[in-house]
Amino acid sequence: MKACEKENPATPKRIYRNKTENIVIFTSTADFEALYRFLTEAGNICRVAIPENRLGAQKIEKIQAFCALHHIELEIHPRDKAALDNFHQWIQKGGSGFAVSWSYSQILRKETLDLFPNGIWNMHGGKIPEYRGGNVLQWAIANGETEAGVTWHLMDEKVDHGLILKQGTVPILEEDTAKEVFDKISQKGIGLFRQLWDEAGKDGVLPYSVDMTAGHYWKARTPLDGIIHPGMTLREIRNLLRAQCPPWPAPIAVHQGVVYRVQGIAGSLEENVIEYAVGEQKIFLKVSRETDQELTRKIFERTMIT
Repeated sequence: MKACEKENPATPKRIYRNKTENIVIFTSTADFEALYRFLTEAGNICRVAIPENRLGAQKIEKIQAFCALHHIELEIHPRDKAALDNFHQWIQKGGSGFAVSWSYSQILRKETLDLFPNGIWNMHGGKIPEYRGGNVLQWAIANGETEAGVTWHLMDEKVDHGLILKQGTVPILEEDTAKEVFDKISQKGIGLFRQLWDEAGKDGVLPYSVDMTAGHYWKARTPLDGIIHPGMTLREIRNLLRAQCPPWPAPIAVHQGVVYRVQGIAGSLEENVIEYAVGEQKIFLKVSRETDQELTRKIFERTMIT
Protein backbone atom coordinates (compact mmCIF):
# COMPACT_ATOMS: atom_id res chain seq x y z
CA MET A 1 0.00 0.00 0.00
CA LYS A 2 1.24 3.51 -0.75
CA ALA A 3 2.40 5.41 2.27
CA CYS A 4 0.16 8.27 3.33
CA GLU A 5 1.33 11.64 2.04
CA LYS A 6 3.57 13.71 4.30
CA GLU A 7 1.17 16.32 5.55
CA ASN A 8 0.77 18.54 8.56
CA PRO A 9 -0.36 16.25 11.44
CA ALA A 10 -3.25 18.64 12.06
CA THR A 11 -4.62 18.07 8.54
CA PRO A 12 -6.35 14.92 7.26
CA LYS A 13 -4.20 12.35 5.49
CA ARG A 14 -4.97 11.06 2.05
CA ILE A 15 -6.26 7.46 2.04
CA TYR A 16 -5.07 4.90 -0.52
CA ARG A 17 -6.01 1.29 -1.10
CA ASN A 18 -4.31 -1.80 -2.46
CA LYS A 19 -5.51 -3.51 -5.61
CA THR A 20 -7.34 -5.95 -3.35
CA GLU A 21 -8.29 -5.55 0.30
CA ASN A 22 -9.72 -7.65 3.12
CA ILE A 23 -12.77 -5.68 4.25
CA VAL A 24 -15.20 -6.03 7.14
CA ILE A 25 -18.74 -4.89 6.33
CA PHE A 26 -20.79 -3.84 9.37
CA THR A 27 -24.44 -3.98 8.34
CA SER A 28 -27.98 -4.23 9.70
CA THR A 29 -29.86 -4.36 6.39
CA ALA A 30 -29.96 -6.87 3.54
CA ASP A 31 -29.45 -4.17 0.91
CA PHE A 32 -25.72 -4.35 1.69
CA GLU A 33 -25.67 -7.03 -1.03
CA ALA A 34 -25.01 -4.46 -3.78
CA LEU A 35 -21.99 -3.17 -1.89
CA TYR A 36 -20.75 -6.71 -1.24
CA ARG A 37 -21.07 -7.69 -4.90
CA PHE A 38 -19.25 -4.57 -6.10
CA LEU A 39 -16.32 -5.19 -3.76
CA THR A 40 -16.00 -8.92 -4.32
CA GLU A 41 -16.34 -8.67 -8.10
CA ALA A 42 -13.30 -6.36 -7.96
CA GLY A 43 -11.35 -9.12 -6.17
CA ASN A 44 -11.65 -7.89 -2.58
CA ILE A 45 -12.35 -10.28 0.28
CA CYS A 46 -15.36 -9.28 2.39
CA ARG A 47 -16.45 -10.54 5.78
CA VAL A 48 -19.66 -9.46 7.47
CA ALA A 49 -20.40 -8.31 11.03
CA ILE A 50 -23.98 -8.03 12.31
CA PRO A 51 -25.13 -6.28 15.50
CA GLU A 52 -26.10 -8.29 18.54
CA ASN A 53 -28.75 -5.69 19.38
CA ARG A 54 -30.82 -6.68 16.31
CA LEU A 55 -30.53 -10.48 16.42
CA GLY A 56 -33.86 -12.10 15.62
CA ALA A 57 -35.03 -9.20 13.44
CA GLN A 58 -36.21 -10.20 9.98
CA LYS A 59 -33.68 -7.97 8.23
CA ILE A 60 -30.82 -9.57 10.21
CA GLU A 61 -32.11 -13.04 9.37
CA LYS A 62 -32.00 -12.06 5.68
CA ILE A 63 -28.33 -11.09 6.06
CA GLN A 64 -27.58 -14.39 7.79
CA ALA A 65 -29.34 -16.33 5.02
CA PHE A 66 -27.45 -14.44 2.29
CA CYS A 67 -24.12 -15.08 4.00
CA ALA A 68 -24.90 -18.78 4.47
CA LEU A 69 -25.96 -19.15 0.83
CA HIS A 70 -22.78 -17.51 -0.48
CA HIS A 71 -20.42 -18.95 2.15
CA ILE A 72 -19.55 -15.52 3.52
CA GLU A 73 -17.72 -15.39 6.84
CA LEU A 74 -20.05 -13.79 9.38
CA GLU A 75 -19.55 -12.72 13.00
CA ILE A 76 -21.84 -11.26 15.66
CA HIS A 77 -20.70 -7.92 17.04
CA PRO A 78 -21.32 -8.08 20.84
CA ARG A 79 -22.73 -5.11 22.74
CA ASP A 80 -20.89 -5.87 25.99
CA LYS A 81 -17.40 -4.37 26.12
CA ALA A 82 -16.16 -7.39 28.08
CA ALA A 83 -17.16 -9.68 25.21
CA LEU A 84 -15.29 -7.78 22.50
CA ASP A 85 -11.95 -9.64 22.70
CA ASN A 86 -12.99 -12.57 20.51
CA PHE A 87 -14.66 -10.22 18.05
CA HIS A 88 -11.52 -8.12 17.80
CA GLN A 89 -9.43 -11.24 17.24
CA TRP A 90 -11.76 -12.17 14.38
CA ILE A 91 -11.20 -8.73 12.83
CA GLN A 92 -7.44 -8.85 13.25
CA LYS A 93 -6.96 -12.32 11.77
CA GLY A 94 -8.04 -10.98 8.38
CA GLY A 95 -5.62 -8.06 8.46
CA SER A 96 -8.35 -5.64 7.39
CA GLY A 97 -7.18 -2.11 6.70
CA PHE A 98 -10.68 -0.93 5.84
CA ALA A 99 -14.17 -1.48 7.17
CA VAL A 100 -17.46 -0.27 5.74
CA SER A 101 -20.51 0.53 7.86
CA TRP A 102 -23.77 0.24 5.91
CA SER A 103 -26.99 1.18 7.75
CA TYR A 104 -25.52 -0.13 10.99
CA SER A 105 -27.55 -0.03 14.21
CA GLN A 106 -24.99 -0.57 16.96
CA ILE A 107 -22.39 1.78 18.43
CA LEU A 108 -18.76 0.97 17.60
CA ARG A 109 -16.38 1.51 20.50
CA LYS A 110 -13.04 3.27 20.11
CA GLU A 111 -11.19 -0.04 20.58
CA THR A 112 -12.97 -1.37 17.49
CA LEU A 113 -12.51 1.81 15.44
CA ASP A 114 -8.78 1.76 16.13
CA LEU A 115 -8.35 -1.68 14.55
CA PHE A 116 -8.67 -0.27 11.02
CA PRO A 117 -5.68 1.81 9.84
CA ASN A 118 -7.71 3.35 6.97
CA GLY A 119 -10.77 3.86 9.10
CA ILE A 120 -14.35 2.69 9.03
CA TRP A 121 -16.22 4.31 6.16
CA ASN A 122 -19.83 4.92 7.16
CA MET A 123 -22.74 5.61 4.84
CA HIS A 124 -25.17 7.98 6.54
CA GLY A 125 -28.55 8.61 4.93
CA GLY A 126 -28.64 12.31 5.74
CA LYS A 127 -26.83 15.58 5.29
CA ILE A 128 -23.99 16.19 7.73
CA PRO A 129 -24.08 18.36 9.77
CA GLU A 130 -27.74 19.29 9.17
CA TYR A 131 -29.21 15.82 9.71
CA ARG A 132 -27.20 13.79 12.20
CA GLY A 133 -28.75 11.27 14.58
CA GLY A 134 -31.56 8.73 14.45
CA ASN A 135 -34.31 8.26 11.85
CA VAL A 136 -33.12 11.32 9.93
CA LEU A 137 -34.90 10.19 6.76
CA GLN A 138 -38.24 10.24 8.60
CA TRP A 139 -37.42 13.60 10.17
CA ALA A 140 -36.49 15.09 6.78
CA ILE A 141 -39.76 14.01 5.14
CA ALA A 142 -41.87 15.04 8.14
CA ASN A 143 -40.09 18.41 8.07
CA GLY A 144 -41.09 18.90 4.44
CA GLU A 145 -37.59 18.72 2.94
CA THR A 146 -37.34 18.43 -0.85
CA GLU A 147 -34.06 16.51 -0.83
CA ALA A 148 -32.24 14.05 1.40
CA GLY A 149 -28.51 13.88 1.95
CA VAL A 150 -26.19 10.93 1.46
CA THR A 151 -22.88 11.15 3.30
CA TRP A 152 -19.83 8.90 3.43
CA HIS A 153 -17.60 9.78 6.37
CA LEU A 154 -14.91 8.34 8.60
CA MET A 155 -16.42 7.10 11.85
CA ASP A 156 -15.20 8.42 15.19
CA GLU A 157 -16.53 8.05 18.72
CA LYS A 158 -19.42 10.46 18.13
CA VAL A 159 -22.56 9.54 16.21
CA ASP A 160 -22.62 10.67 12.55
CA HIS A 161 -19.44 12.60 13.18
CA GLY A 162 -15.94 12.55 11.75
CA LEU A 163 -14.19 13.65 8.59
CA ILE A 164 -16.27 13.68 5.40
CA LEU A 165 -15.30 11.47 2.46
CA LYS A 166 -18.02 12.40 -0.04
CA GLN A 167 -21.55 13.81 -0.03
CA GLY A 168 -24.50 13.91 -2.39
CA THR A 169 -28.27 14.36 -2.39
CA VAL A 170 -31.38 12.67 -3.75
CA PRO A 171 -34.71 14.40 -4.46
CA ILE A 172 -37.73 13.89 -2.22
CA LEU A 173 -40.68 14.17 -4.56
CA GLU A 174 -44.11 15.35 -3.43
CA GLU A 175 -45.57 11.82 -3.14
CA ASP A 176 -42.39 9.91 -2.18
CA THR A 177 -42.64 7.72 0.90
CA ALA A 178 -39.75 7.00 3.26
CA LYS A 179 -39.34 3.56 1.65
CA GLU A 180 -38.96 5.11 -1.80
CA VAL A 181 -36.47 7.70 -0.57
CA PHE A 182 -34.59 5.00 1.36
CA ASP A 183 -34.14 3.09 -1.90
CA LYS A 184 -32.87 6.24 -3.62
CA ILE A 185 -30.40 6.82 -0.79
CA SER A 186 -29.12 3.24 -1.05
CA GLN A 187 -28.56 3.59 -4.79
CA LYS A 188 -26.84 6.96 -4.36
CA GLY A 189 -24.73 5.55 -1.54
CA ILE A 190 -23.45 2.75 -3.77
CA GLY A 191 -22.71 5.22 -6.56
CA LEU A 192 -20.72 7.50 -4.25
CA PHE A 193 -18.85 4.52 -2.82
CA ARG A 194 -17.82 3.38 -6.30
CA GLN A 195 -16.35 6.85 -6.89
CA LEU A 196 -14.53 6.79 -3.55
CA TRP A 197 -13.12 3.32 -4.14
CA ASP A 198 -11.87 4.35 -7.57
CA GLU A 199 -10.24 7.50 -6.14
CA ALA A 200 -8.59 5.51 -3.32
CA GLY A 201 -6.97 3.29 -5.95
CA LYS A 202 -5.56 6.25 -7.90
CA ASP A 203 -4.83 9.66 -6.38
CA GLY A 204 -6.25 8.75 -2.96
CA VAL A 205 -9.20 10.09 -0.98
CA LEU A 206 -8.62 13.23 1.07
CA PRO A 207 -11.16 13.55 3.91
CA TYR A 208 -12.34 17.01 4.93
CA SER A 209 -14.02 18.50 7.97
CA VAL A 210 -17.29 20.42 8.31
CA ASP A 211 -18.55 22.61 11.14
CA MET A 212 -20.65 20.20 13.20
CA THR A 213 -21.95 23.05 15.37
CA ALA A 214 -23.73 24.47 12.31
CA GLY A 215 -26.01 21.43 12.07
CA HIS A 216 -28.56 19.57 14.15
CA TYR A 217 -28.62 16.25 15.97
CA TRP A 218 -32.01 14.54 15.67
CA LYS A 219 -33.06 12.08 18.34
CA ALA A 220 -34.46 8.71 17.35
CA ARG A 221 -38.18 9.04 16.70
CA THR A 222 -40.66 7.54 19.14
CA PRO A 223 -44.44 7.00 18.73
CA LEU A 224 -44.93 10.35 20.46
CA ASP A 225 -43.21 12.09 17.54
CA GLY A 226 -45.84 10.66 15.20
CA ILE A 227 -48.94 12.20 16.77
CA ILE A 228 -51.31 14.01 14.41
CA HIS A 229 -52.83 17.00 16.18
CA PRO A 230 -55.49 19.58 15.18
CA GLY A 231 -52.88 22.35 14.83
CA MET A 232 -51.27 20.59 11.88
CA THR A 233 -51.92 21.54 8.27
CA LEU A 234 -53.10 18.98 5.72
CA ARG A 235 -49.65 19.16 4.12
CA GLU A 236 -47.96 18.39 7.45
CA ILE A 237 -50.25 15.38 7.96
CA ARG A 238 -49.45 14.09 4.48
CA ASN A 239 -45.72 14.53 5.17
CA LEU A 240 -46.06 12.58 8.41
CA LEU A 241 -47.90 9.75 6.66
CA ARG A 242 -45.18 9.63 3.98
CA ALA A 243 -42.46 9.63 6.63
CA GLN A 244 -44.03 6.83 8.67
CA CYS A 245 -45.13 4.50 5.91
CA PRO A 246 -44.86 0.69 6.24
CA PRO A 247 -42.75 -1.01 7.52
CA TRP A 248 -42.41 1.82 10.05
CA PRO A 249 -45.16 2.30 12.69
CA ALA A 250 -48.02 4.44 11.39
CA PRO A 251 -48.78 7.91 12.83
CA ILE A 252 -51.26 8.30 15.66
CA ALA A 253 -54.46 10.31 16.11
CA VAL A 254 -56.67 10.76 19.16
CA HIS A 255 -60.38 10.99 18.36
CA GLN A 256 -63.25 11.08 20.86
CA GLY A 257 -61.10 9.59 23.60
CA VAL A 258 -59.73 6.74 21.46
CA VAL A 259 -56.17 6.36 20.15
CA TYR A 260 -55.86 5.24 16.54
CA ARG A 261 -53.08 4.32 14.13
CA VAL A 262 -53.54 6.26 10.91
CA GLN A 263 -52.95 4.44 7.61
CA GLY A 264 -53.87 7.27 5.26
CA ILE A 265 -56.37 9.89 4.15
CA ALA A 266 -59.75 8.69 2.89
CA GLY A 267 -62.15 10.26 0.42
CA SER A 268 -65.25 9.86 2.56
CA LEU A 269 -66.53 8.59 5.88
CA GLU A 270 -66.82 4.78 5.79
CA GLU A 271 -65.82 1.73 7.83
CA ASN A 272 -62.56 2.22 9.77
CA VAL A 273 -62.54 5.92 8.86
CA ILE A 274 -62.85 8.85 11.26
CA GLU A 275 -63.63 12.51 10.60
CA TYR A 276 -60.82 14.75 11.82
CA ALA A 277 -60.59 18.54 12.13
CA VAL A 278 -57.64 20.33 10.51
CA GLY A 279 -58.13 23.98 11.33
CA GLU A 280 -61.54 24.85 9.90
CA GLN A 281 -61.37 21.94 7.46
CA LYS A 282 -62.59 18.37 7.95
CA ILE A 283 -60.68 15.39 6.58
CA PHE A 284 -61.21 11.63 6.79
CA LEU A 285 -58.49 9.36 8.16
CA LYS A 286 -58.19 5.60 7.61
CA VAL A 287 -57.49 4.13 11.03
CA SER A 288 -57.08 1.06 13.21
CA ARG A 289 -57.39 1.13 16.98
CA GLU A 290 -54.15 1.19 19.04
CA THR A 291 -54.12 -1.77 21.45
CA ASP A 292 -50.95 -0.99 23.45
CA GLN A 293 -52.33 0.33 26.76
CA GLU A 294 -49.02 1.73 28.02
CA LEU A 295 -48.48 3.63 24.77
CA THR A 296 -52.06 4.87 24.90
CA ARG A 297 -51.43 6.23 28.41
CA LYS A 298 -48.32 8.10 27.26
CA ILE A 299 -50.15 9.54 24.27
CA PHE A 300 -52.97 10.86 26.44
CA GLU A 301 -50.38 12.43 28.75
CA ARG A 302 -48.66 14.08 25.79
CA THR A 303 -51.84 15.35 24.12
CA MET A 304 -53.17 16.74 27.42
CA ILE A 305 -49.90 18.64 27.95
CA THR A 306 -49.78 20.02 24.42
